[in-house]
Amino acid sequence: MTEEQEDALYRTLLALDEKVGRLLAAIEQTRIDTSDCSTVQELLDALERQS
Repeated sequence: MTEEQEDALYRTLLALDEKVGRLLAAIEQTRIDTSDCSTVQELLDALERQS
């Protein structure tokens, strides 16, 4: 892997980390029941149902 590819991967992972953090914050604020959610898509679907 080249240094440029490593940098791109690092930036992508940072962006994903930020998005996951915002998703978790939204879940906490809305008090959504996530006990049945096992995938990110299920979490997104639960958020959509609440709005």
